[in-house]
Amino acid sequence: DGVPDIDADDQGNPQLCAEYSKDIFEYLVSLEVGTSQSELLLDKTPFTIPKAGSHLCVVSFQIFFKSKFEMFENFGLKFEVFDFAESVPHSKLQLVGTASMLLSAKYEEMYTPAVDDFVYVTDGACGKRDVRDTSRTCYRNHRAGLSPPVFKTNRFAPLPVAQVDKVQHSLAKYILELSLLCYELSWVHPSEQAAAALCLSLKLWGKDWDPTLTHYGRYSQAQLVPTMAVMAAIVLDADKSKFTVGY
Repeated sequence: DGVPDIDADDQGNPQLCAEYSKDIFEYLVSLEVGTSQSELLLDKTPFTIPKAGSHLCVVSFQIFFKSKFEMFENFGLKFEVFDFAESVPHSKLQLVGTASMLLSAKYEEMYTPAVDDFVYVTDGACGKRDVRDTSRTCYRNHRAGLSPPVFKTNRFAPLPVAQVDKVQHSLAKYILELSLLCYELSWVHPSEQAAAALCLSLKLWGKDWDPTLTHYGRYSQAQLVPTMAVMAAIVLDADKSKFTVGY
């Protein structure tokens, strides 16, 4: 249909594995069906202000921990694990947040910090046994498994055809990371979050979301507008938030 093949020049390159790229992204998109929080939890855990506040507090703490220990590989999965935890009492928020970081680090990171490091960052508020036991509970309760697609794995799909520079790419990543603090967007599929952040970044720089980007990004601009509106509001209010660790 006149859409350029962005992998045509990379065929035969063993480092890029271009011949498998389409199948890989098709598989990632297929994982979004049936594993999203909206499909698994919406009937049991409706959006509430207490839940939203819990998400905001714990994500801020987890971003701080990620920066301190440079755990970038599991960025996104730990938030996914926590958001699947249902009915967490306020007194257990830090414990569940810490346990979800331990669980996701074991799954994604090449070098996982010791449990003592997780306990240290909590200033002794959580014990080693509690963190280990709660991480096992998180694993048993995480019905989507530990391989759900997160925005990190989806955000690069349309980049080659978008011809973005480093500034536009960095802005899209910044918008995505700000969006982690928004509980409302935790129900949005990662592929849609990635496409909306890129589309918003391009719009801010005067570029269009053309048919080719619609093809590779899998969403039209009209489909992305509601998510982009939420993200734009987050960016505009970023300097007013008391949770500044994500900024």
